[in-house]
Amino acid sequence: MLRGGLRFPGFALGAWAFFQACPPAAAQGTEPQPIRVELHWEDLSEPACLTPATLEAAVDALLSRPAFGKTPADAVIYGQLTRNADGTRTARIELRRPDGTSLGIRELRSAEPGCRSLRDGVPIALSLMIDTRRKEVLLQLPKPAPEPQPAPPAARGPKPTPPAPLPIPVPAPALAWRQRLSVSGAVERGLLPGTVFATRIGVDWLHASGWGALVQAGLAAPHTAGYEAGGVTAWAWELGAGGSLRVAEGHRLRADLAGLVETGEMLSRGSDFQIEETARSWMLEGLAGARGSVAIGGGWVAGLAGWCGVPIVRQRVTYRQLGQREVLTRSSPLFARAELFVGLTAW
Repeated sequence: MLRGGLRFPGFALGAWAFFQACPPAAAQGTEPQPIRVELHWEDLSEPACLTPATLEAAVDALLSRPAFGKTPADAVIYGQLTRNADGTRTARIELRRPDGTSLGIRELRSAEPGCRSLRDGVPIALSLMIDTRRKEVLLQLPKPAPEPQPAPPAARGPKPTPPAPLPIPVPAPALAWRQRLSVSGAVERGLLPGTVFATRIGVDWLHASGWGALVQAGLAAPHTAGYEAGGVTAWAWELGAGGSLRVAEGHRLRADLAGLVETGEMLSRGSDFQIEETARSWMLEGLAGARGSVAIGGGWVAGLAGWCGVPIVRQRVTYRQLGQREVLTRSSPLFARAELFVGLTAW
């Protein structure tokens, strides 16, 4: 039991020496903080594969902390994702100092069409690049040492040629236009007599900005509609051209608005009453609609389209009764069409 502090001068001296040699952690400085990184990411592939928001969320999840910010940064990452001619994708990542000095470039390329491998690989690569401490960055990026004085030239012999700098790989530019061939089955009502089933083929030219052009051709199969005066069998062919505008696009999904002007010919023949042999009539109509598609791999897509149209030239079927011409049926002021299509994107 201690009875007085003055009786143990050796203990007091030892305690003073311990705290002088081992100060508290706060006196030694706080633990190095994670580096501050600013991200600049562009996804130029079509369809988009890895958006900036998706990439930031994946890196945050791997590091269990917010990885990026807009505050004064210790380093800046510039990244770009492009689509190659064979359908694969290439990610190019460059790490720079805030003053713009390049610290290194990495490229990741998917082994097959699609973007699953890059959606997993790019966040891992970024996490490894930025999972360090600010103190380590200062150690890794010291101020350059002064250049040594050049050696005196040799008395004899040719002057050595300096090595050529290594070329920086430049990613292939994204394709501005893509071509898509499609085949569809359609059902239509309101333009021709009865309910019409048709087969259609089309070509779309899609621009990276979202605009596009389309051409379609269709053949309505012969079908018979019955009326009080008798039945009528009708069939038709059509050609159309128009444009489209992309309104939404995700990982595999795409939505477009489209407009179309069509022309063609309807042929009709009656039964149980006399129509003037096989009647022919010229067709002209305008349509507006929406299309949605989903990528199913290998450049193939599948989708649905819904159209609403106005017959600029209204169709009608007439027959003669008691020497007078009577109207059997005519097209509606509005008609509707639904399509189920599959397509192949070509370059």
